[in-house]
Parts: sequence; structure tokens; C-alpha cells
Amino acid sequence: DANLIISADTCTQLNLMVNEVLSLVLHWATNNGLKLNASKTKYMIFSNKKIDDIRVYLGEDQLIKSETEKFLGVLIDSKMNWSDHIRALSTKISRNAGILLKLKGKVPSKILHLIYNSFIQSHLYYCAT
Repeated sequence: DANLIISADTCTQLNLMVNEVLSLVLHWATNNGLKLNASKTKYMIFSNKKIDDIRVYLGEDQLIKSETEKFLGVLIDSKMNWSDHIRALSTKISRNAGILLKLKGKVPSKILHLIYNSFIQSHLYYCAT
């Protein structure tokens, strides 16, 4: 997997820069015997302002704009407000807490603590700093 980060002052500049960079990347990949899969390639625009849609191409294929993507286990959305990530994390932790609750009184507290560290605390601490 690869990620490109491109910054521009206007949507017009962004559109030109993105398509130019992707053209160069596609050319490099082709020259090095690699093939890029446009159906698995998406783009995201980070902004808290209303942005005009841009047309992004990988060769002849127009790419799909994504509002939320998972990157290294973290759900990132185009507004950078983390609500999708928090919702997914809450669901995962709630499910694991339910398992802990069912085990309470059936396994020693040291084991419960190990399970907590593995299935709950690890999710809370991942990317926390």
C-alpha cells in the first residue's frame, strides 16, 4: 500500500497536481514492471470547508472519492473528527467488556487483568500518543 499527500491552495491547483503526480506514479510503476489497481485506489480530500469535486484519474480510470478509510488500524475521515473511529472502537471495546463480565467470578482476577490488557487496554492505547 502507498499514500500520497498533496497540498494546494485551490481545487483547480489540487486537481492538476494530483493528476500529474498520479501520471508520474503510473509511468514509474509501468517502467518497473508493476501494475496499479485503479479499482482499489481511492482519494480523500481533507478540509473543513466545502470543496468542489475534482476528477482524479489513474490512467484512463476515474478514481472514487472516499470520506473514510482505515490507515494502520485507524479510521480517518475527511473532516478529521474521528467519529467513525470512536464509534468502531466503542463497539469493539463494548463487545470485549461483555466477555470480561461473563468471565468474572469464573476465572482468577489475574487472568481477567491479562484479558483486559489484551482485549481492551491495547485498543485504548493504540495511537493514543
